[in-house]
Amino acid sequence: MGSMLVRTGITMAGFYLVGGSHWERWLMSLLGFLAARLTMKWLTGSSTNILTRSAAEARHAP
Repeated sequence: MGSMLVRTGITMAGFYLVGGSHWERWLMSLLGFLAARLTMKWLTGSSTNILTRSAAEARHAP
């Protein structure tokens, strides 16, 4: 939980530094962040939870 708060704080600080008081910059920062996140999820193939994937793999013999 603490790690999530730190990551969220760093992200929001970055948005504030880039956007300032301009809502257009905030919107573009948010869209860029979402695009980067979706791209990384697509590239890494992490569409499922790693715990669920590990449990499914454990049921199968090698």
